[in-house]
Amino acid sequence: MKIKMFWYVIKSSVGNTLLFRGSFLLKILTILLSEIFSVISMLIILTRFQGYGDMTSGQFLFLYFFSHLSYSLCILVFNNLRALGFYIQGGFFDKMLLMPVNTMAYLCCYNFDFSIIGQVITSLILFSYFDRSYGIVWNFGSVLFIIMMLISSILILASILIVLSSVAYYIIDWKPLDNMFGAFREMLWYPMSIYNEAVRIILYSLVPIAYIAFVPVELIYLFSKDLTFGMGMMIAFGVMLCAGLLFYGAYKLWFYQSKKYQSVG
Repeated sequence: MKIKMFWYVIKSSVGNTLLFRGSFLLKILTILLSEIFSVISMLIILTRFQGYGDMTSGQFLFLYFFSHLSYSLCILVFNNLRALGFYIQGGFFDKMLLMPVNTMAYLCCYNFDFSIIGQVITSLILFSYFDRSYGIVWNFGSVLFIIMMLISSILILASILIVLSSVAYYIIDWKPLDNMFGAFREMLWYPMSIYNEAVRIILYSLVPIAYIAFVPVELIYLFSKDLTFGMGMMIAFGVMLCAGLLFYGAYKLWFYQSKKYQSVG
C-alpha cells in the first residue's frame, strides 16, 4: 500500500513538472548539452595525451563514464535530500515528520525531478558508445560484475549524500555542503595517481570517494583480465555487502538525527 502511495507521489510530481513543458524541455536540453560538452573537453584532452596518470586513454574514459553513470543514477533517487534545508526552512519538513510513512522515502519521491532521467540516458548512451575503447573483455561475467560494482558505487555515493544531508538538521542552509559535494564529485573523474599522498589518504578514508569510481573500475579491469568468475563474484558480493552496510549506517544516522530535530519555529 505504501509503495503505491510513493508511486502516486512520484506521478503527481512528474505531472506537475510536465505542466511547464517548455521549462522541462529546456532543462533536459541543458543537461544533454552539458554532458556532451564535458565529453568533448575530455576527448580533446585525450587527443593530446596517450594516458592520464597511470591509466591509458581507454581506461580513463571508462572511469569517467562509470563515475558519471553512478552519480546520475544516485541523484535520480536521492537528489531531493539536497533540498532538505529548504524544506526545513519552509516548515514543510515538519509536516513530513507527522505523516505515517518513511520520511526519507517520501522526501525522495516528493518533487521528483524527472529531468534527471535525461542525464541517466545520456550517461548510458555515452557509456555504451565507447565500449570498444575500454580494453575490457565483454561477456556475461564482465557485464554482471560491472552491474554489481555500479550498485556498490551508487550505495556508497548515496551514503555520503545521506550523511551530509543529516547535517542540515543543524545548519539549515545546506548550500555550502552541497557545493562541497559537487567539488568532491568532480574528483571522481580522475585516477587517484594524479593526487599527492595526503589527498589520497583523505579520499580513501575520511571522504571515501575513491570507492565510488576508482576502486570499482580497478576491480573491473582486474576481473576482466586475471580473475575467475567464481573469485570475481565473491569479491563483488563482498564489496556490495560493505557498501550496503555503509548505506544502512548512513540511513540509521539520518533517522537518528531526525528524531533529535526540533522545529525551526
